[in-house]
Amino acid sequence: MVPSLPESRLFSTMKIRPAIEIGIEKVQSKHYLPFIEINETYVDTNCDMVNAPIEAFRAMNTGTHVFFGPVCDYSLSPVARYAPFWKIPIISAGGFADDFKSNRKKEYPTLTRIMPASFDSVAIATIRLINKLKWNKIFLITERTDVGIMYGYWYLLGSTIVSRLRLNPKSNNLKDTFTYDKHLFDKSEPNSVRVLPEKIGNKYASKCDMCKKANVLKS
Repeated sequence: MVPSLPESRLFSTMKIRPAIEIGIEKVQSKHYLPFIEINETYVDTNCDMVNAPIEAFRAMNTGTHVFFGPVCDYSLSPVARYAPFWKIPIISAGGFADDFKSNRKKEYPTLTRIMPASFDSVAIATIRLINKLKWNKIFLITERTDVGIMYGYWYLLGSTIVSRLRLNPKSNNLKDTFTYDKHLFDKSEPNSVRVLPEKIGNKYASKCDMCKKANVLKS
């Protein structure tokens, strides 16, 4: 269950189908499942929350036993919520958002994620870096662009970082509470560049200690 277009997408049908076919061929040649016939069907999720569950319902009418995908979070979320009622396992390289981890047992009990790193892992690493540098003012600028994985990738990642900041509002190195906010950047807006002076302004701007150190070393 992956999007067909654009073909340049990281998990498009064109890119993942050869790997699936090679895997099935190897299983059959090695006789790992000698008494089971493997039949695969490829469906286009269009990477959205409407088409994916519709295709999942159609797949269930054909006697499907396991879902590989969806990968896009917006497609995976509704399908993974229906799957427990069908008692169908889902294996996905997606599910980056924090919700798939925090609510896994309650809402996605049949989902297995196999991605190298989730948004939560990135958020934890980011906050550790912030603590290391002793920053306590954070302003996240995100956008709903498609980075070849799914639409809204940066927006969901930024939301996960903000969720982590809410869980840990105090800096480890400073007594002050974190001051943070986020802004959804839309480059199609005529005054989009004004986000720096208007949204950040003096509230988040400060003297650059690292710049001072760099100048000292340079001199």
